[in-house]
Amino acid sequence: MSIAAQVRATALLDFPAVALEAGIDPYSALRDAGIDIALLSRGDMTIPADRVAWLLDGVAERGGIPDLGLRMAMRRRLANLGVAGLVLGQQTTIRDALAMAKKYGHLLSNALSLTIEEDGPVATLIVGVAIGSSAPGRQSRELGLAAYVHLFRLLLGENWAPTIVYFSHSKPQAPTLHQHFFRCQVQFDSPLDGFECPVADLGRVNGHADAALASYATLLLDA
Repeated sequence: MSIAAQVRATALLDFPAVALEAGIDPYSALRDAGIDIALLSRGDMTIPADRVAWLLDGVAERGGIPDLGLRMAMRRRLANLGVAGLVLGQQTTIRDALAMAKKYGHLLSNALSLTIEEDGPVATLIVGVAIGSSAPGRQSRELGLAAYVHLFRLLLGENWAPTIVYFSHSKPQAPTLHQHFFRCQVQFDSPLDGFECPVADLGRVNGHADAALASYATLLLDA
């Protein structure tokens, strides 16, 4: 029996502020999506990924915010992930951080997956988002992909940018913040959701990594 994909409640911490900016009552939207408002203050709790997908895409359509997921991502901080975020931020390289994200995926979101394909000097990172077959996925895909870009920037600096970003859904008709956030070419109607970067970036050293702090935080996660 398969386990339904879940998203950590912390993924929605920035949703109310973004919804309010668009003139939408976030708490009414949460109730309509069948999400208990109290969960937003319980970072250790999870929410079915399909409910989150219906919430985000529904609000994006009603509020005319085709880049809702990106707007939420722009507000996000790794501290939202608690101890797991601390572990990721203290890894020596991006490759190490991605490995840790996979190891502790159950503490982040089992709805997200990442596959890395390396072809010479180019790395393609393919992001998978597991939601119900009937649920819309545009905003969930964009929020999930943006989370990985955030991780790169945390370790390699805010000026880091992918070479190109791919989305399987169509290009929004209204102006969006895609170019502003990713700072590279964004290709829609692609056969995958993900991005490319130099393979060398995966091994670049995080100058702010603290091995002792990472080890201590890992012990807390494993306890």
